[in-house]
Amino acid sequence: MEGIHLLLQDRTMKQKEWKISFYPEYINIESLSDSKEFKIDRNDASEKMEIIDIFPFPKQLIIRLEKKVPFYLNKVNHKKIKEWFGKKPILNDMFFALKRRFKWVILLGIFIFLSSLPIPADTELALEALPIDIFGIFLGLTLVILGIISKIWKVYLLFLLDSLWLFLVSMKLLYDVSNGYSIYWLILLIILIPFALKGFSEYKFYKQI
Repeated sequence: MEGIHLLLQDRTMKQKEWKISFYPEYINIESLSDSKEFKIDRNDASEKMEIIDIFPFPKQLIIRLEKKVPFYLNKVNHKKIKEWFGKKPILNDMFFALKRRFKWVILLGIFIFLSSLPIPADTELALEALPIDIFGIFLGLTLVILGIISKIWKVYLLFLLDSLWLFLVSMKLLYDVSNGYSIYWLILLIILIPFALKGFSEYKFYKQI
């Protein structure tokens, strides 16, 4: 039957060989090691499969079967899978992309908010008082609001707002480092920027819906 057929080795300890066949309406996944076979409908593909493509990390495919099965993708296989998903996404694709991107943002926003509150000095522990961080409180509250909105209003604009939030955090990190914070905070900056760029890419992609 016509389709896209890939032979991949998973990244688990057993390193099983798999044959993954992409047809227009479904995906057939066969373990060549133990002959187990799974079928994923096109409408469920975004829930059961995830392509992780964040520079400079290796491209990965995660398939959720009985448990998560990870694969590394070379450029050719990555391109084939992206082509199967199509140039124009379906609504389910966007819903699950939003769900993954905003999964932990409310908890993270609460943590940022609480860590930005003023802390009194402790003479016994020789700790100086920390002043209130107004910008940190703004970032924390904004992230909580975005997380709540993502649960009730699933629109592509959220990808853009999340990316803008990440760029604001990046600007704050640069400001803090330039004012005496440890240079090691720049490591976090290197991690945040690719996620922000990916958000812009997803915004442009899902805007087609």
